[in-house]
Amino acid sequence: MAHLDRSSLNDAPVVSPASEATDLSRRSLIKIGAALGVAAPTLGATALGVRRAAAQATPGGTLTIGIAADPSTLDPHVNSNTRDSIFHHALYDHLIQRSPDGTLYPGLATEWAVAEDGVTWTVKLRSGVMFHDGTPFNAEAVVFNLDRIVNPDTKSEYAVFQLGPYASSRAIDETTVEITMSRPYGPLPVSLATYGIAMVSPAAVAASGDTFGQNPVGSGPFKFVEWTPQSQVVLERNPDYNWSSEIDTVTGPAPLERLVFRTIVENATRAASLQSGEVDMANLAAPDLLTFEGNGDYRTQTILIEGYPPAGLFVNTQKAPTDDVNIRKALAFGVNAEEVRTVIYEGFAGEADSVISNFAWSYDPASALYPYDPEQAGALLDAAGWVMGDGDFRQKDGTDLTVVHLALTGVRNVAELIQAQLKDIGVNIVLQVEDNPAQQQTAQQGLHNLVWTQWSGVDPADLKKVYGSENIGSGWNFAHYNNPDLDQMFIDGEAMNDQAQRKELYSQVGMLLMEDATFIPLNNATVYLAMKTSVMGTDVIDERGANPRIYNAYLG
Repeated sequence: MAHLDRSSLNDAPVVSPASEATDLSRRSLIKIGAALGVAAPTLGATALGVRRAAAQATPGGTLTIGIAADPSTLDPHVNSNTRDSIFHHALYDHLIQRSPDGTLYPGLATEWAVAEDGVTWTVKLRSGVMFHDGTPFNAEAVVFNLDRIVNPDTKSEYAVFQLGPYASSRAIDETTVEITMSRPYGPLPVSLATYGIAMVSPAAVAASGDTFGQNPVGSGPFKFVEWTPQSQVVLERNPDYNWSSEIDTVTGPAPLERLVFRTIVENATRAASLQSGEVDMANLAAPDLLTFEGNGDYRTQTILIEGYPPAGLFVNTQKAPTDDVNIRKALAFGVNAEEVRTVIYEGFAGEADSVISNFAWSYDPASALYPYDPEQAGALLDAAGWVMGDGDFRQKDGTDLTVVHLALTGVRNVAELIQAQLKDIGVNIVLQVEDNPAQQQTAQQGLHNLVWTQWSGVDPADLKKVYGSENIGSGWNFAHYNNPDLDQMFIDGEAMNDQAQRKELYSQVGMLLMEDATFIPLNNATVYLAMKTSVMGTDVIDERGANPRIYNAYLG
């Protein structure tokens, strides 16, 4: 199957930093962009020539979007669900913005630079920004947000990992923040561009307490109206919005007056709702996308999500029989990922063959160690003493070779296909289907051998949250992989600012994780969208390639 063409995601032109950015921000952008393996905005380009004129959009109107599930929470500091980023980019602003090609743009921050000590960062902020509740965004608000993310009481599932070795921050003045890390952390600017590190209103958090996730207040282009569980989330245009980033193709208040996200759980029903006109746009399952392909009344759009790792299976390195590296390697050789992509995703899903997405800057093709090879899988199992007898499954000492596969309900079909594939090499796969939070708890306890996962991200440093030994048992290290050498590599990588050095190190990280067969790659997660042809402006994509930045959408 041909690899999905990512070029369609980069239709938004590369533009210069915001006009108020000084030479410091330009130097910082170039320095940090080069250090992290990303492109810096093209200096000297004219932003006015590429930002969509308001006259092209029909002002006002309501866009109704069919979604598969309610957001898990509208508190970005807690949320770890990739699909929910469409809400967070509508409701909140971020200090820095990032396009999927790695370009960094000023957001609420206009400048950022790190001191020679490598741990002290100075961030300059926009002035005149207001939260939806009328309170001002300023340096004290940034300090509040960063401290809230790392506070254990927040129970952050994603943003806390993005802040890495955050130590403290302080307001120098109204528009200047000093951020101190406990050790050098080169990915900080990229991390500040992730959806989880959004700026929330301190006053609203104080007022709502634990219910802030149901009563969100940010400074973004849309304001929260209501959330009716299992029905819909409604947002309305922020009429005062006047501080968009150069990543966006519109300025000022959003073209759309209202956004309605309608929860339609069943895939077929969601597709039918688009056909009937109940919704204008829908997030679809891959087979349903075919219904709208080639139909002149609709547009389709596929978006690859950068993964660290992409969609695949964590292999538990501490639970028998997968505590044996040769068993893990046999399973990797025995899984036919191409069949998964063809049968389950109708050929639309992107290819994946390593623990890093193969279109990411840090990907090393040498780490693609396990092409489908059932003969090699069988040889490894034979050598490990697991041999075929008269039955369907291999045995050792009279015991079947049994592997527990923990699967989410939404990917049960993937698990069932893999069950059939591994039966062909004599492995008895026992499916255990659970949804969160039960699935997460089971995986943390290590009661599985295989568990499906997909972690979107913006930098290979993100692998630390799923492979750092400190995240075994209570975090996201579902492979239960404990390797002090890897832990040190993560620390070394965070301290590096040189692009070539970082690429070399993370190539070693990827190779180590694949040589130890801690992960079986299946596909690069892909978002499938279909919409009426009147829905325009969905070509500007968020930082991880997960969703359109809906601020730019309009009805043509």
